[in-house]
Amino acid sequence: MYFKYPELLFALFLLIIPIIVHLFQLRKFQKEDFTNVRFLKKISRQTRKSSRLKKWLVLTSRLLALAFLIFAFAQPYLPASSKAFETKSSLIYLDNSFSMQATGQRGQLLPAAIQNLLENLPQEENLNLLTNDEEYLNIEATEIRNILQNLDYTATPIEFENLKLRAENFFQENPADEMELVILSDLQQNSGFPAKPDAENFNFRLVPYQPKNISNISLDSTFIAERNLENISLKVQLSTSASREEQIPVSIMAGDELLGKSAVKFSENNQAEVVFTLPNGPIDNGRIEIEDTGLQYDNELFFSISKIVKIKAALISENSDSFLKRIYTEPEFELVVFPFAGIDYNQLSGSQLIILDEMEEISPSLSTILQKRMDEGAIVVLIPSVNAEITSYNAFLRNSGAPTFETLQSEERKITNIGFEHPLYASVFEEQVENFEYPSVQSYFSLNRPGSPVLQFQDNAPFLTQSDRLFIFTSALGSKIGNFQQSPIVVPTFYNMGRMALQSRKIYYEIGKNNSIDISVTSENDEVVHITSEEENFIPQQQSFSEKIQINTSEIPTVAGNYQIEYKTENVGHLSYNYDRSESELNYLDPENLENVQIFANISEYFESTNAVRQITALWKWFVIFALLFLIVEMLLLKYLK
Repeated sequence: MYFKYPELLFALFLLIIPIIVHLFQLRKFQKEDFTNVRFLKKISRQTRKSSRLKKWLVLTSRLLALAFLIFAFAQPYLPASSKAFETKSSLIYLDNSFSMQATGQRGQLLPAAIQNLLENLPQEENLNLLTNDEEYLNIEATEIRNILQNLDYTATPIEFENLKLRAENFFQENPADEMELVILSDLQQNSGFPAKPDAENFNFRLVPYQPKNISNISLDSTFIAERNLENISLKVQLSTSASREEQIPVSIMAGDELLGKSAVKFSENNQAEVVFTLPNGPIDNGRIEIEDTGLQYDNELFFSISKIVKIKAALISENSDSFLKRIYTEPEFELVVFPFAGIDYNQLSGSQLIILDEMEEISPSLSTILQKRMDEGAIVVLIPSVNAEITSYNAFLRNSGAPTFETLQSEERKITNIGFEHPLYASVFEEQVENFEYPSVQSYFSLNRPGSPVLQFQDNAPFLTQSDRLFIFTSALGSKIGNFQQSPIVVPTFYNMGRMALQSRKIYYEIGKNNSIDISVTSENDEVVHITSEEENFIPQQQSFSEKIQINTSEIPTVAGNYQIEYKTENVGHLSYNYDRSESELNYLDPENLENVQIFANISEYFESTNAVRQITALWKWFVIFALLFLIVEMLLLKYLK
């Protein structure tokens, strides 16, 4: 037995007072002899004996009543186990990703988890709650309840390592004898939850919420498959998590206007495609819809098709039949060609892409205007000549902060290494190619440093490298020097260089990704670009150039939909944002296969288990009852015992 206020037990010494008083009252009587009292002597002896017994009984009951009363004030209790004395720090993680829209035994998983928490949260404790996108630490129970009632789904999934790091940071700041991370999640496989998580620093408690039905249809993506002067072919890709025999209707809208409707049937691999043929022209506030009872967030796909903004490209070359003329064509590019001796600097000043095709010398005046155009956001591509004047090349390169040329190497080299992660090839290859017919060159220039290689030779020396807005080839591209012009990667390489000169707007962007978008406006003073909708108005990160403003959206917006681009209160275009579709896969881990994790059927079971080992049985009420009982006994003794 333990006491909450053990210092009050010193009051037991006060019990000596009634003992002293009692002993004082029990002093001996003096004998007196009387005549003719023989009969009374026997009665007198009996009376003294009964009086003494009564006083001892009264003393005992009085001492017990006072003792039990003192014990009651000291508040005795019995712990259920030794853990009742340990300090505890708990962190609850509630998964509010879109996969928690799936339906379980009690409806959608997230509302069911929230309701379970609301029914079982302690009433008088400060709580710590993590969600995918927020932290609520040391919050009062009433405030946590308000937070839970207003909690919504988020487009931000969380991986296990990130969750573990956040938990470790919390427990470092809030150490205790026992530390627990309580996870309420559907355990998607893409979360990276390991089969045996490291439970060295804190314990894992898992309450799995998994759906009873994993059937879901997802609108995965859409893109322009073909575009001509009259029509646009928009291809829509769908997937399903379970085999389906019936056809699924798909609608395409522009605002409230129905542009088309079709039906798709899924193949054996649970994939489907549908193509909508639309009139060529801008489409604002586009939306593709399906009806599905699975996850709701992937039943809509927003898109916007903007009018084509031509990229002004300048080619400085003596080759009248340059292969580049067949790459930079209408309607995406407006190409002008200058001979070496006839460069129009006025036109060059308005070009967003400038290609120097095997010039033997770069004059100081040309170097100056190239540097100015790069500062203003243009892309410059340098293809060296085998007869290049290295001094003039290097003067330009040094001013640009780029690697400089050294010596011409006259030996054959194959181009074997492709930077698959580089923005030039990010959307070109579905997978990394190894059995590739590698192009080769007969000679190349070595560089003093590699820069940021895009294409490399087999010894990792750069064939194409990037320095900010400047792309540098280390070899000429003529047919006498090599066969790069015949390589399959020549078109995407130069085409995507041109697209980087002006980041044309995609038909949609993914929320949470780093999206760089160019807005073709003439920047003036401190005017900024706004992105607006009916509910939102925010200013993205942006950088102003002479002929465009480059905006960057990563953390905003957070809600999928169609948005307007406003500049000086005027609508200058539209943007569409969609959620990442990784949450639509509905592949789950089996909780029974996990180790180092204590699993509970529901959150109520967790709290009951926690409370059971930390249960403390208070005994003070019993001591009060016994104190009253002995007071009653004392009164009865005083009244009825003679």
